[in-house]
Amino acid sequence: MSLELSEIYQSIREVARAIQTHAGGRGIAFQLGKQDLSLLYNLRDGYARKADRGSAIQVGVEIVIREIELASENQGVRQHSRVLLALISILKISSDSSPSTRSSARAMAKEILAGVGAIPGWTQRFIRDAPKAPRPRDVGTLTGMTAKEWNAFVSDIVVATHTIATPIADRITLAEPASIDLDVATRLSRIADADETHPVDMLPEYDQSERILRLTSIEVSGFRGAASKVVLDFTKKGRPVDTLLWGDNGVGKSTLIDGIEFALQGRVDRSADFNSTLRSAVRNLTIPEAHASVSLSDGSISSRSLFQNEAGRDVPTESAVRPGFRIAPVVIRRADILRFLATDALSRGTVFFDYFPSPDSSIGARPDEEIRILNEELYTLRVVRDDLARQLDHQYPGHGFELREKNDLNQFVGSLLLTVDGDEEGRKWDLLPNEARGTISELRTVQTRMGTIKKSVQRGVQTLNPKAYQSQLGRIKPVLREISSDLTRSFADIANAEHVRAIRVLVGKSGPVSLDVVVDFNNGSSALPQQVFSEGYLDLIALLFFLSVTKRAGELGQANVLVLDDALQSVDSSIRLGAMNYILDAFSGWQLIITGHDRGWLAQVKALYGSHGRPYIERIISRWSFEGGIILGSSGWSVSDSMEDALARGDARVTAGTAGLLLEQVCHELSWRLRISVERVQGDRYALGDLWPGIFKVLRKTTLIEHAKKVDLRLSIRNLLGAHYNEWAESISWHDVEQLARGALALYRGTRCLSCHDWVRRGGVALTCPCGTTQVAITR
Repeated sequence: MSLELSEIYQSIREVARAIQTHAGGRGIAFQLGKQDLSLLYNLRDGYARKADRGSAIQVGVEIVIREIELASENQGVRQHSRVLLALISILKISSDSSPSTRSSARAMAKEILAGVGAIPGWTQRFIRDAPKAPRPRDVGTLTGMTAKEWNAFVSDIVVATHTIATPIADRITLAEPASIDLDVATRLSRIADADETHPVDMLPEYDQSERILRLTSIEVSGFRGAASKVVLDFTKKGRPVDTLLWGDNGVGKSTLIDGIEFALQGRVDRSADFNSTLRSAVRNLTIPEAHASVSLSDGSISSRSLFQNEAGRDVPTESAVRPGFRIAPVVIRRADILRFLATDALSRGTVFFDYFPSPDSSIGARPDEEIRILNEELYTLRVVRDDLARQLDHQYPGHGFELREKNDLNQFVGSLLLTVDGDEEGRKWDLLPNEARGTISELRTVQTRMGTIKKSVQRGVQTLNPKAYQSQLGRIKPVLREISSDLTRSFADIANAEHVRAIRVLVGKSGPVSLDVVVDFNNGSSALPQQVFSEGYLDLIALLFFLSVTKRAGELGQANVLVLDDALQSVDSSIRLGAMNYILDAFSGWQLIITGHDRGWLAQVKALYGSHGRPYIERIISRWSFEGGIILGSSGWSVSDSMEDALARGDARVTAGTAGLLLEQVCHELSWRLRISVERVQGDRYALGDLWPGIFKVLRKTTLIEHAKKVDLRLSIRNLLGAHYNEWAESISWHDVEQLARGALALYRGTRCLSCHDWVRRGGVALTCPCGTTQVAITR
């Protein structure tokens, strides 16, 4: 204890003894020093009740001394307060005989307690209505001190109280306080360095028996845009393979993807809310029941239905989620990327709370999604409540109550029962009209449910509660911590970001459910991604987060099936191709289902599949209509398909036109691969007439010479009949048109590989595609 505080406590001892002396206190017959402190308090109170002031004060002085001894050993606000309260107690006892001194004693006690926080009830009652200051004469009567001495004594006590109440760290001051460095990124990076020394928590053990499962087909009916049954096959030659599902926006791709998620995991867009007014309806509103079933590679079927119950709510059939689809969401959407970027760091960890559930429980759920569902229900119940209240207003006009409110409804029912004849309260209720009873009962049920929901919503997502989500955070933390190296490596490769040394992932550091991302650069600096990266790079980081976590889930037992629903379509084109190449490498052995709408992007994806030698099927949704629903095609738009159709129909004009388009495609693809000579034009916009001579020059030295001659001889037919209207062009013979088309088709099939979907290029004694399957021999 500091010298100053010891001097103050010595003064308190002296004042206590002075109060005893001036109160005329005399010694008592037994030794107080051996008494326990709690017994001393009881003894003092007993003497005070017997009006033995002298003995009560003497015991009180002993209590003051004992409390000071304890305060000397343990400097704390509570013990300091006990010392002051012990002093006030003898001051109170000594003033009981005189109303005058009692009033001043109240003021003196109030002065002593200045700055003290919580005080007991007896003290609060004692100082209540105390005068502003004690009278100097009463101070002398009670303590023998002058007013000046008393004020100095009180001043020392107040300073001591303030010193003890101030935390030790707050007492450290600098002559020139330094400004606080708010460089969050650098501080988080240092935290990450320390975090790497901590052991990683053990991950739970999941059932791994279904990792090898794959999807063979999806069937939906009455589901979103599919009023009638739609079946999509994911197999090639009887084996499940990757699927490229393409189609314009609004033709039903999401219907099929949502069907997969619903059948396997009982939710849509990672949500089990099927009654939201802010999302597309899951059940087709013209059909009473929505159904989705997925056929799996082990011959089993996972299916669910969604039907409307008596309350008009869409509810799913009960069906357990299979072990292979319980660890992580099976679909990654563009919305997931946006959700990750839009969530603040303090609660970003909850974005992954539907990953890695307890091995003993069902599928996980995000707390923000649960709150959103409650808010949706609250919105619906408000409308229901207002309508029920309106119905009662109509049944009982002019009642004067606000029936939407719970208390008003109770008062209304009470006044209503007064108008009903009957002896018992329950009997009166039974005598109300059935319509009124039903409406009141429904309204009360709605009000009760609204009250429950409001409490849950007010609690919200408890991002600052270290215990609320402790178990779930404990399961995802080791996964998120260990993806840093994978995230760094993949981002640097795709973005060609050689200046990035590391991308750090910190979980539960800035808050209980926080997820911070810090970028460390080679020059030693650090930054938050949003401070230095473009939107495209931020999209990439978010996508790589979900991919890395999904890959880890696959290692733990999740079926190796992943659906990328437009997840790459909106990523910057400059990095999109690299991201797709990374996915094909990182998810080797997985079954991927990829959706998109841009045909240029489809061509790039197909070329990547070819270079990886990875089998896939292409499925096209050609159109959607309200009556017919989703119309599926087997492959993408093909000029050769259109030309073959025109050939079969004998349509000369369409055949000539599509033959010209097909030749333009062949020339466009081969011109740079075969490195032909061409005269440059402004804007490098080359027509068929610019490119064909160089192409023909190369092909006439190969085994395709006869087909190239057919085309070269009849190339003008394309312009005469297929590109412009000429009345006299109708006289061109069908034979010549057919020969042009057949020649163009032969060149297309001879130079484009069906295995890698790429084109031939120069290479030694033959024109060869990248995979080597298609070769065109050079004859001279």
